[in-house]
Amino acid sequence: MKQIEINSKYKGGFSLFEGYKTIEFIPEPKNNQDNLLWLWCYDANMMPLNFAKINKDYQKKIVLELLNRNSLKSVLITVVIDGFVIAKNGRPVKMYKYKEKNNAC
Repeated sequence: MKQIEINSKYKGGFSLFEGYKTIEFIPEPKNNQDNLLWLWCYDANMMPLNFAKINKDYQKKIVLELLNRNSLKSVLITVVIDGFVIAKNGRPVKMYKYKEKNNAC
């Protein structure tokens, strides 16, 4: 999927759960690339939430919910939250720090 398609399709972000457990994911258009969706994580009050510091079991629940509810399972892109890769080609992966590909010759 091209960057322009990602930016237009996911520009509204994602909201999971309700009430004080609400987690918002806001896309970062300048970080999105071809086949890469970059999201920032916020709590119910739109305060930044460090995804890496969330309980591991809850992270898994969030990732599965995000992929299932938002049709990201059927899209062949890499999903990054707060700088950590959480899914590739619609499947959850063990979370790791995103590294920019170096295209140097």
